[in-house]
Formats: sequence, C-alpha cells, structure tokens
Amino acid sequence: MTISGEFAIGRTIAAYGPRARARLPSGFAVPGDAGPAIRAAATVTAPSLLAIQEAGQDAERDEAAREHGDAVLHGLAALQRSLLDGGDAATLNRLAALVRRTPAPADPRLLAVQRALLVRVAVELARTRIAASA
Repeated sequence: MTISGEFAIGRTIAAYGPRARARLPSGFAVPGDAGPAIRAAATVTAPSLLAIQEAGQDAERDEAAREHGDAVLHGLAALQRSLLDGGDAATLNRLAALVRRTPAPADPRLLAVQRALLVRVAVELARTRIAASA
C-alpha cells in the first residue's frame, strides 16, 4: 500500500524531519513593527482583568439585591394577607429577618429602591407592633 498526495510519508519526513528543522526560522516572530503595540497591550491587561472581575462582582451584588427585593415585596404581600386574616406573628418575624440580612447593591438606583422598600417594611413592622401593644 502506498500513500501518495499531500499526506505522503516521504513528504512528511522531508518537510518536518531533522533536515527541515535546519531550514526553519527559530523562535517566534511577529511581522512588522508590532513590538510597541504588544508592550502596550501587556500593560493594559492586568487592570482590564481587574475591572472585568469587579464588574462581575457588581453584577452579582445587584442580582442578590434584586432577589432580596422580590422576597421583601412577597413578604409585604404576605403581611397584608395576614393582617386581613387577623394577623400572624410568624409573617412579621419572617419579614423582620429579611430586613436584617439585606445585601448592598452596587447600582445607586437599585440602592434607592431598596431603601424605599426597607422604609416601607419598617413602617409596617412599627405599625403592627403598635397595634399589637394597644
């Protein structure tokens, strides 16, 4: 059996054998005057990677704050239903626990919404405690 064509054994040995290595240029070379561009890219790489990592952390913080805000809204709705049914201490305790473990978002607009929600929860908790003590 003979192998012919582009992948012939004879050509492979001739192209990549020990004699071929003597004809190949040694080392890695970038054509043209790319040296300064490569050095500039190397200096930008570390801060860029840190910025990308920080942006990812900010997105995670914002997502956690959004999920917490949804949970607070659901807690307020549960409190409303509970008050219509006569009140429930467990619902108040769950809502108070949610307020105690509030994650801090990175987005200032999300922070403003979160603060408004927390004020509303504080008002509802105070109102319910005042009504319970009266």
